[in-house]
This record gives sequence, C-alpha cells and structure tokens, in this order.
Amino acid sequence: MLVLVNNYFYSLFDPNITQITNIQLRYCLLTTLQTRLLCLYFMNLIQIIGLMAGALTTISFLPQAIKTWRSKSAKDISLAMFLCFCVGVILWIIYGFFIKDLPVLLTNLATLVLAGSILFFKLNYD
Repeated sequence: MLVLVNNYFYSLFDPNITQITNIQLRYCLLTTLQTRLLCLYFMNLIQIIGLMAGALTTISFLPQAIKTWRSKSAKDISLAMFLCFCVGVILWIIYGFFIKDLPVLLTNLATLVLAGSILFFKLNYD
C-alpha cells in the first residue's frame, strides 16, 4: 500500500522503499496494467484451449448415444463404468462451480447430458 505525503508516495509494507515519486508510481501502474493485459490475453487463450478440449471430449459421446438410441440396445455398455463416470462428471461440475472455471463447468455439464442419456438408455433398454 502506498501513502501520499508531500508529493511523495511511501510504501507501508516494504521498508526498503522509502520514497516513490509520481513518475515511478505511474511507471509501476503502467507496467502492472500491461502485465494484467498480457495475463488476460493468455488466460483467455488458455480458456479457449480448455473449451476446445472439453468440446471434443464431450462430442466423443455423441456417436455412442445416437447408436444406442437408434438400436434400442445397450447390452455392450458397462453399467458400472457409466455410473462411475456420471458420478465423476457430477463431481467435476461441483468443482468447476466452486473454482468458477467456465470450461470445466460447461463441458462437464454437456458431458453429463450425453453420458447421462447413455446411462438412461442402459437402464431402460437392458
């Protein structure tokens, strides 16, 4: 935290910094702003990668759900595997909600819909 006294800024937390001039403070704020913008850029890029990975992983369940729905047969699908998987996805959704991670939350919600439909077919068709 910085305090302004007689046109100088003093740091309350760092005893090694006795005075910071207005010019130094402006540079520090500009550098911080540039760093934040750069971090936002990479965080958005990382979130896009996360969303793409989640979308591809989620879409992979679509062919199985369609095949099971059309054939009205789920005899080759493991009930234990899909039960465990759906519980795990629900836990991922809870985790994504608490850490406020949009890619984790959205992709796992979509995955739960598809995997849940396969589980529903398994329970109803067999």
